[in-house]
Amino acid sequence: MRKRTRLGLANLLTIFLLLVNIMSPLNPIYAEDLTGTDKTSVLTDFSAVIKQNGAVINEGDTFISTDPISIEISFSVPVSGDYPTPANPVNKGDTASFQLSDAFNLISGSTIALNMGSINVAHVTFATDPITKMVTANVVFDGADEVFDGTSDTVTCQFSANFEYDATAAPVTGGDYLVTILEKTFTVTVPPQEIIYDVTKFSKINIKYIF
Repeated sequence: MRKRTRLGLANLLTIFLLLVNIMSPLNPIYAEDLTGTDKTSVLTDFSAVIKQNGAVINEGDTFISTDPISIEISFSVPVSGDYPTPANPVNKGDTASFQLSDAFNLISGSTIALNMGSINVAHVTFATDPITKMVTANVVFDGADEVFDGTSDTVTCQFSANFEYDATAAPVTGGDYLVTILEKTFTVTVPPQEIIYDVTKFSKINIKYIF
């Protein structure tokens, strides 16, 4: 009888442990935990070109609101394979961010792969603040290991995105408005809105009654 009691307790304990394991929430397992630091300030050779219909828009220029614009950004990424070795190289998992503008809406893809030839260096995603309307390009250096382990050098990145002017607050009469793109000031011309009139024609009919 004692043996049966011990076996019964052992079985109950085993069942209890199995139930605990089944009911416990599973923690997700990730291949890599990329928690780097913001390296925006160490990027070099930063360049930004703004175009509309293929023409470059320089700071202070005026452009029309009805056609989309493209913002092209390029920069160099200091890595441990450079010579001389940079004091603060970009490591895998590090990030960078660029505030673009609060006057435009993104109309192209929200995520872009940044490649150097056939080698992936990073990914950029675009986020819009729901309150300030600021569009920010967030870069995560999550590319191939060879970019960051000392194998590669002279790493560069570039990307381009398309935007349209947000004219929802402009009056129907249109006008010129100052906008800021990457801390540079431009003038956007909003044309007057076309007003469509709905004309209804009424006819007056005279009816004579004969008694």
